[in-house]
Amino acid sequence: MPTRKVIIISQLPPPVHGSTVMTETLVRALRDSDIDVIVVSRRFSSNVADIGRFSFSKFFRVPSLLMRVARAHAEAPHAIVVFFVTNRMGSFLVDLLIGEYLRLARVPRIDYVHTVGFLRIAERGRVWRWMVTRLLRGSNQTVCLTETLRADVTWVKPRSAVVIPNAVQDHHPSVTECAGTAKTVIFMSNLLPEKGAQTFIELASELSATAPETSFLIAGSTEDHRELAKLKAMASDSPAAIEFLGHIDRERKNALLASADVLVFPTAYEFEAAPLTLLESFAAGTPVVAYALGGIRDMFLDAVCGEAVDPGDFRALTSATARVLDDRRPRSERRAAIQRVHAEYFSLPAYRAHWARLVDQTVGARNG
Repeated sequence: MPTRKVIIISQLPPPVHGSTVMTETLVRALRDSDIDVIVVSRRFSSNVADIGRFSFSKFFRVPSLLMRVARAHAEAPHAIVVFFVTNRMGSFLVDLLIGEYLRLARVPRIDYVHTVGFLRIAERGRVWRWMVTRLLRGSNQTVCLTETLRADVTWVKPRSAVVIPNAVQDHHPSVTECAGTAKTVIFMSNLLPEKGAQTFIELASELSATAPETSFLIAGSTEDHRELAKLKAMASDSPAAIEFLGHIDRERKNALLASADVLVFPTAYEFEAAPLTLLESFAAGTPVVAYALGGIRDMFLDAVCGEAVDPGDFRALTSATARVLDDRRPRSERRAAIQRVHAEYFSLPAYRAHWARLVDQTVGARNG
């Protein structure tokens, strides 16, 4: 029987985005380590576009969330808490209330940070800085996704932020080597304006002049029909061969990534941290070219994985993509090298070991 208990305050899918997927991954990793897990769901958003938007329905769910946190603690009084803290303004204020309850109840707590923006909130003024400091100092330990992202919290807690990279399942597909010159470039994300699909179409237009046999695939969906119509109109005016694939399930996603020559991730999302799409591409052995927002540059631990270029530098993005496409090494050789990097740094066994050790340390500190 498990002897360690963890209460996780977060949200499981849906919607499907980095934080909810990693909540699911953490639950599975802890249970695989014989740790008993209770999930307190903070289900405020039903789709990706709804994240960060205020609504009265969300407001009226706050008391219920606080009561469920209190009930979970009452049922497992010796459990520690893993708290997925957020920095969208409304969610941040809710987190502050939850943090105060956990502080008063003297619950050992690990804050899990999946985005950036706490420093930005603190810069709004003295009161906001006090609130950020109050929230972040209430934890025993803080987990960040990359070394760069630590700076968003270490100004409050210089010595108590550790890095545990995100992780995804290893993926070793069977892919046939193509002898011809045809290449495939893929974009994979929710089709929100800030995620860069428009930039991808512009890149496709640029590259089509020198690589006319290259196919460009856009995988992802949106509930904004006007945005989709705008993107399709741009694509129809482009000289490149661009195909919209719409929503794809996990199995098809893996197959698409494995068959592509490069994933391009031209994000402009201000809260970008360490996108799972990049790790999924590495797991499939496919190189990535991306704008280096958030902690993205830290994810390129080996040049074989692709390139991270300065955010908004379209020329650098295009040139880097062209270099990856021109790589003459056998595809199987490149794939194996990228998958070795993924297995060492971003695999589920490594993730599980990091978290089991951290939970044991926190439990030990409480009992000590």
